Amino acid sequence: MMYEMEELIPVVGKLAEKYTAFESTSVTYEKAEQLMGAVLYCIQETGSAGEALAKKISAGQAYEAGFEMVKRKVKDALDLYNGMMQEFESYGNPFLEEVFIKGLPEIFKWYDAEFEPQNTILTLDYPVLRSLTEYAGIDRIYEYEKCILQEQRFLAEFPKEYVQDVYCRYYGQQNDVPENICEPLLAVMAAHILIKKPFQAQRMESRDYENLRAVLLHHDLRRMQQLAEDALDAFVQNAAGSRKRQKDTADSGRVQKYLASAAGSVLVRLKSAAEHGSLCHII
Repeated sequence: MMYEMEELIPVVGKLAEKYTAFESTSVTYEKAEQLMGAVLYCIQETGSAGEALAKKISAGQAYEAGFEMVKRKVKDALDLYNGMMQEFESYGNPFLEEVFIKGLPEIFKWYDAEFEPQNTILTLDYPVLRSLTEYAGIDRIYEYEKCILQEQRFLAEFPKEYVQDVYCRYYGQQNDVPENICEPLLAVMAAHILIKKPFQAQRMESRDYENLRAVLLHHDLRRMQQLAEDALDAFVQNAAGSRKRQKDTADSGRVQKYLASAAGSVLVRLKSAAEHGSLCHII
């Protein structure tokens, strides 16, 4: 903690006054905990500069600075959402559609930047490829949106029907379990890379499955992961280059970095399928 408790309590007291419309500073223990959490959350928004700030400014000043950062981040997150909404595609994934179309607007509607910024409000049921457990409140919402943005950029490189077909084969027809929509495409790409089969959005043949099974069972997982990551990088860079826009080229690095985090789990799943003779059911 950057400030001692005796420095924080007056800040919480002032926030309590605002909460009660300046009629009282007396609130329940639970509400006091919530307001303390709000103060700490805003102070922590100052990030790596926080320790230095603690030596120069008061807890109240640090809180006000962090509160302004929270409000700015809410606006940035809403702007990002509105921009993404124009070309958003769920590809038939009900969890992605529910979170993006219905969930996020409700978050922006009810998010309390002043009295409870630490509350994310809703569970974000659609699983992205990054762990966001270290984030809360608007930080988690904003990072979650960024993950979906990278996924949308990647998925847009494929025909919609192809994405849906690969998704259904990889996970089956059940839609009652939240699954990530990019992972199946990454698995297909990894499979083509490992057997050196050109990737042209086409299904594999029986001999391809035999070759893939042999590779998965007899090759080092780390080496296969590196090959998959290198090929993914090339794919994303080529996709950005084909559009010949500087912004696309700059964004491609973010897409590649985000997707690469899932390469390991994808290969583990493929290796397990090879061991159980079920590759043809998911690729």
